[in-house]
Amino acid sequence: MHKKMNLQYKLRFLIMFKMEPVMYFVVNDTLKMGKGKISAQVAHAAIAIFRKHPDTPLFRKWDHGCNAKVVLKASQEQLLALADKYSHISKLIRDQGRTQVEPGSFTVLGFNVMEKDSNPDLVQLKLL
Repeated sequence: MHKKMNLQYKLRFLIMFKMEPVMYFVVNDTLKMGKGKISAQVAHAAIAIFRKHPDTPLFRKWDHGCNAKVVLKASQEQLLALADKYSHISKLIRDQGRTQVEPGSFTVLGFNVMEKDSNPDLVQLKLL
């Protein structure tokens, strides 16, 4: 019993003090969207992720902490490959086509909160 409690304490310590939770977004840079359009699409992804996010210690730390977000860029091909690979922890946003892009365009891929730099596919992408 003592070892189990000690392990739980260590895990809680790591989550609370060592891990840096971040919500990542990948913007489709193949589309020519203005800054305002990109901001709105990232906001759509953030709301969608937040509403459906599982209640984990890492998410709670993010939610009650700094709410760090990182916005990256990728081609549409890369975006769709990531969406397929990580469909269980991401949300792909499709635009309704009312302003700058065609209806059904894939604009942003939002990810569940994860530890900073923990995803090798995202680490390779450049900041927007």
